[in-house]
This record gives sequence, C-alpha cells and structure tokens, in this order.
Amino acid sequence: MSYPYGPEPYPTWENLERWHDAFANALYAERGHARETMLERRRKRARNRPITINVTVNGNMDEEDIRETVRQAVEETQVGDECQELGEREELDAWGLAFARALEQAGIDCTDADRLFRDLCNILEDKVIGGVNEKAREEARENGWY
Repeated sequence: MSYPYGPEPYPTWENLERWHDAFANALYAERGHARETMLERRRKRARNRPITINVTVNGNMDEEDIRETVRQAVEETQVGDECQELGEREELDAWGLAFARALEQAGIDCTDADRLFRDLCNILEDKVIGGVNEKAREEARENGWY
C-alpha cells in the first residue's frame, strides 16, 4: 500500500497506541457517562409522558377501595424496567459518543479524526491484525507452543 501521508503506515493509530492507557480509561469512563445520560433522559421522558389508566370499579367498592385501585394502576404505569437498560442502538450510540470523547481527550482533533478513520479502513483492508495473528500462530507452531 502506498501511504499518502509519508513513510509511517498508520501514524494516527500509532500515536493513539502511545496513549493507550489514558485512551482506554477515558473510553470506559465516557461510555458510563453516556449510558447514564441516555438512561436518565429515558427516565425523564417516561415520568413526563401522558398516561391513560383504565380502572374497573364495581358497585360494591367503597371510596377507599376505589382510591387504592387507582393508586395501584398509577404505580403500574410508573418508570419500570424499560428505563434500566439501553437498547442495542442506544448501546452503539453510547460507544460512539464515548469513542469520540476519548479521542478528544487523547488529543485527536477533527482533522486528525478524518485521517484516523481512513487509517482504520486501511488497517482493515490490509488485514494488519489478521496478519499479526497468523504470524504469531506460525511462530507458536514452529516453537511447539501448541
């Protein structure tokens, strides 16, 4: 592959490798923050949404029984399990936000980000990781490690 930016094959990812601990810490911290923000938004929407309650009252119920029936119906419509976990799309969104914020903390700005993603696509196209893994497997076989 002829790299358009110079002799280094993937300079943006090499730069990120130098800061891998800080990047990884920021990535997971930002993911936690993004998830909690998304869940809190979901809880707020659930608390503020209009609700319709269908209550069946028979003629033998006294006023206190009716109130208790209505109270139970309202409790059942309160924020529930649907606000405890994110859906698949939201999980991906949280990872995306976390990744972007961690890149920013690692010093990757907008112009570097374009290069970073082009490098990522080149890494995938060049099968860099698969090549390293294959080389490691060959070395393990040659040395009798497995």
